Amino acid sequence: MTTRTVDPKTVKTLQDWVARWPRVGNLGFDVETREPTVYSRDSSRTKIATIPWKREGDVITILTQPAGFSETARTAAGRRYEAWREKQRLAAAAGIEQLQAAETALLNAWRAYRGAEGGERAPLLRDVVSAERALQEVQVALAPRGRVALVTEDGARVDMPVIPLEARGMPLKDVASL
Repeated sequence: MTTRTVDPKTVKTLQDWVARWPRVGNLGFDVETREPTVYSRDSSRTKIATIPWKREGDVITILTQPAGFSETARTAAGRRYEAWREKQRLAAAAGIEQLQAAETALLNAWRAYRGAEGGERAPLLRDVVSAERALQEVQVALAPRGRVALVTEDGARVDMPVIPLEARGMPLKDVASL
């Protein structure tokens, strides 16, 4: 039985390679780098082209295990982390006024409710509930992305990542010598 092969000139992207592998005999992984590779169509199996993986450095890994990375990598990771933190600080500062206004409205609603007499309280309780909802909406809008609520037998807690997953990747061009 003859193994099917593909013309190496037609496989230029990772998508082209994935569409044909493993049904085609002259596509495989390089034994050293494990990158997708296109081999010649003949039995010599000469390497014609490789498709390099998109590689990234993880900011948190670089910062928490500095001994395993170059000074360039540590500096780039530090810059990236500080840029993300500054963005978070600016967003928090912009949202603090909204949060304070919503909290003030809730406190005023409770004061009015507690100061009212019997029959006057019912409509004021609706104002309290509305103010609580408005405060909750502001809190949800300002909450950091990526947080996870965990419920265990010991209780409930909220875990907030140091830096969200989508911001952790750092292109290798920023980390010249990993």
